[in-house]
Amino acid sequence: MLEIRDPFHGFIAVSSEEEMILKNPCFQRLRFIKQLGFTELSFPGASHSRFIHSLGTCHLVSKAFDVIFKNAPCSQEFKNKIKQSLRLAGLLHDIGHGPLSHVTEVVMPHLSTLNMSKISSEFAEDRKAGHEDFSIKFILESSLTKIINDNFKCKAIHVACLINNNLKSTDDFFIHNEIDYRPILSQLVSSELDMDRMDYLQRDSYYCGTKYGQIEFDWILNHMTWYNYKDAMYLSLDRKALYSFDDFLLSRHNMYLMVYCHHKAVVYDEMLKRYFIDNKNPFSLPYDLEEYSKCTDFWLYQILSESKNTWAQRINKQQEFSRIKEWHSAFLGPNEVKDEADKVEKNLKDNNIECIRSSSKMKMSSYYNLEVKNPKKIYPLFVSSQENDIFKAIPIEECTDIFKKYAQSRYIVRIYVKPEDVAKAKKIL
Repeated sequence: MLEIRDPFHGFIAVSSEEEMILKNPCFQRLRFIKQLGFTELSFPGASHSRFIHSLGTCHLVSKAFDVIFKNAPCSQEFKNKIKQSLRLAGLLHDIGHGPLSHVTEVVMPHLSTLNMSKISSEFAEDRKAGHEDFSIKFILESSLTKIINDNFKCKAIHVACLINNNLKSTDDFFIHNEIDYRPILSQLVSSELDMDRMDYLQRDSYYCGTKYGQIEFDWILNHMTWYNYKDAMYLSLDRKALYSFDDFLLSRHNMYLMVYCHHKAVVYDEMLKRYFIDNKNPFSLPYDLEEYSKCTDFWLYQILSESKNTWAQRINKQQEFSRIKEWHSAFLGPNEVKDEADKVEKNLKDNNIECIRSSSKMKMSSYYNLEVKNPKKIYPLFVSSQENDIFKAIPIEECTDIFKKYAQSRYIVRIYVKPEDVAKAKKIL
């Protein structure tokens, strides 16, 4: 057993088998990918990596499992094997991230180049690959696959099934006494109450030095339970913790507004995208896993440092464009924001002032949508209560107004110009 010191969670225990995963080059790569990309330029403490976040997620799914399954109607042997698959899913859920995390999604290769259509028809879609696709490929078709298959009670496909709900398990691994436990395990990895969010929200807040992401995690955790609905186990939250859940949603929303969509980080993302577009040789991340494993933040910064491209040089020298205008859809409405931004952008271009326009989108929930019912395979989340020996469980979106209040996406649109053009731009606007 290995004990790892984490500045946020304290000690994180890792088994000798899991240590083999940690030492694998595919996983070690996450040490060199920052969790928040360019955000550290605004919040200098935010230099933490995907590596420590992945360990934190593994730690939290394990804690949540112990609370939820304490009185679950299944054998200890079954609990042990599914817990193992859950810990690995928590550990490996982000292994496919590209350099600087999300910004390089725009230069991911086409999905077809990953040759994954034999795994699921989902991977035959005509689209760019995403980091989630690379995560599944790492789990099912890399050196990690053999480590999992040879050393754990679960197989690589079982781990992948907890990260991607659309994958089909090859056996009845998640079935016990004719009850399917896959939904609740998947929800601990990806849902409105997943441990991925519980870790990154608190960790990002901690390293950024902000208060926005502070939540009543222990109260929420200790009021998580299971709910058997139509012979499948789903995640449920005791109604005593419902207001803490509301606070968690609002904290996440505020973190997006104040940290994840910070104007400085956003303009660096936009400058990097322009480098990708302006580069004489079209820039794309490799599809081959061995080559992709070399793609870290340092790898990308090295490419930028050797480039004579104007955008690359601006990033290297931290010569970012300056924000001169900003609109929030919460105040004007999305159509009004677009119209105002269009006018400003046209005015600047008519006066030969180069500008960057950015649009940052935020939504309270990635899973709840008033207009679209279950657009992809999403497991329902419940709120439960018990009074006078009568047990009730209700879908969580029917128990809180937060989803409805913030159902619509919110946008922040910004216009940036070169620092030397700020005075001229303000004069004509």
